Amino acid sequence: MGVFKQMALIFAFSFLSCGILNVESDKIDEEWYIEAKVNGKKWRVTANAIIVRDRDVLIIGGNYFYNSYYYESLDFGVPASESIVGVYDLNQWEGENGEPYGASFTEIDWDVVIVGYLPNGDPSNRMIITSYDSSTGVIEGTFQVTFLIDPNWYKDIERLKQLGITPPQRKRTEDTISFTEGRFRVRLRKI
Repeated sequence: MGVFKQMALIFAFSFLSCGILNVESDKIDEEWYIEAKVNGKKWRVTANAIIVRDRDVLIIGGNYFYNSYYYESLDFGVPASESIVGVYDLNQWEGENGEPYGASFTEIDWDVVIVGYLPNGDPSNRMIITSYDSSTGVIEGTFQVTFLIDPNWYKDIERLKQLGITPPQRKRTEDTISFTEGRFRVRLRKI
């Protein structure tokens, strides 16, 4: 998948997550969530799921952290189907009509994307949707995925510095972020 489509996936997931989750504080919703160990540390965020264009399911999780406008967003995109239960590759790939699918992780400060992370291509990057109740829209599952910092990020930072602009500071210092023992429970909505 080209860099443009990778970045489009990151930005689409990130900006949708800000509006869909309607998260206004550090408070984590106990019923609708994504949780995992991130580089060995417990991580849990409020989450939701939406159907877009009747063919894409986006599972979007994020929360504000550090009592600020800093926001982390973990997002999954998979094809919609009658029985969404199954195993999905979280490395970025294209659907039949060129739709971008897979996962992304993004750091955002208010409305500015600080940095995006892309899956590292490992075959173990996967999500298993274990249950879906069509009457309530509740989806549950597990996942694991490892991300690498978008290689274009360093180039963008250098361009900003050359223009005399102070680049936004990312909170995470790691270039590799691993989500292990992940699980989620979300409610599917149609938009």
